[in-house]
Amino acid sequence: MKRRLSAILLICILLCMTIFSTSCNKKQTAKEDGKELVIIAELYFKDALSGVISYYKETHPGARIKLEYLSSNEETRKFTLQKKRTELLSGKGADLFFLTSAEEWIVEPSEPLFENVSKTIESGIFASLDYYMDQDDYWKTDDYQKNLLDAGKYKGRQYVLPLACNYPVYMYSEGTALGGTTLWDYMDELSASGNEMQKCSALTGLFTLLNGRWLQPAMDYEEDKVLFDKEHFASFMKKYYSDLHTVMNSDDLLAMADDDTYQFTHAFHAINDSGKKEYNYQAVPCLNGQKTASITAYGGITLASKQKETAYDFLMLFLNDEIYTAKGDLYGYVYDRSLCGLPVNKRGWNENLNAHHVKSEAAKENLINSFWELDGAYFPCEADSKFCDDVHDILYPDKNMTTEEIEMMISAAAEKAEKRYEMTVKE
Repeated sequence: MKRRLSAILLICILLCMTIFSTSCNKKQTAKEDGKELVIIAELYFKDALSGVISYYKETHPGARIKLEYLSSNEETRKFTLQKKRTELLSGKGADLFFLTSAEEWIVEPSEPLFENVSKTIESGIFASLDYYMDQDDYWKTDDYQKNLLDAGKYKGRQYVLPLACNYPVYMYSEGTALGGTTLWDYMDELSASGNEMQKCSALTGLFTLLNGRWLQPAMDYEEDKVLFDKEHFASFMKKYYSDLHTVMNSDDLLAMADDDTYQFTHAFHAINDSGKKEYNYQAVPCLNGQKTASITAYGGITLASKQKETAYDFLMLFLNDEIYTAKGDLYGYVYDRSLCGLPVNKRGWNENLNAHHVKSEAAKENLINSFWELDGAYFPCEADSKFCDDVHDILYPDKNMTTEEIEMMISAAAEKAEKRYEMTVKE
């Protein structure tokens, strides 16, 4: 009898909990229904958001969305950024952000809303997305390059979603893939190959286009630790600077470097050049062997938002196949013309390659394979940009300098980089 009463009591408790949970969910949904979703975005997203908002309103009658773009006008932008930061600090402001992160090699980028995305994540401005991601079947698929997600995590929880990226590639129409596991291995192999055209292309591409990608990520924010190794970088730079200097001062060697048979370049640029020849591609590792991408666009929901579920559903329209299933070509429109980088998932890559008229199936497969070689990602910060500037000054000095003077500049640049990274992780 007691067992029967206990069983009945347990059933009653579970029933009450179920009713309470359902009631809470209904209240949460009701609370979000009819509210205005406030979005702040960079102009890079304008075309994409226009299409996504049209679709969202079509499938959610009565939905209200307030969209504000960050101005490209320097004075207006400065005022707006200050206002938005003040709102965020006071627990107000937008529900959802679609923002960009300038790569280290970009000259005089627009001031971002968040100077250091990784530090902003750490500060608690963004809401954790884990609850929604755990319930979302999309994350059970293999569509997304999940090695990129760590850039948007803190203490094991996901706070922002990378939406676009860029990474260095070696593209070649002759020869074979480079062996070894580190950037140093690659350069040693090229130097020993005897192929001057290949070596010249690698040197100019690596030290100019890919400047800043030496050791990334350069910091571990959770451990307050600098990963950049100044001795490692200085040794590499000193070894190959003389070879680069020889190329830069020879018209014949520069002509070889300009030949498009071999290129060390950004994957974003590689897609634009992919139709010229039948290329092979491989992701280029850092000096420590990691193959990392810089995150160039991302989305995040504010902790203060009262519409987190709605904001998450809207954000995921940039990743899942809902729009593609419903509209077909709109998905390609989102990925090809609006984001300042490359997609972060399979479907996005396929649509992007088709939009760039890459017809060769082998070229498509090789490019996508290089993307899946990536084993990490990072958000570029001011310390990266300044280090990139210092290396540029070494490559293009104001006056003729001796080898000894150049090596002193290299050591000084490495020392300054380490100190900047130390200051950044401790901020």
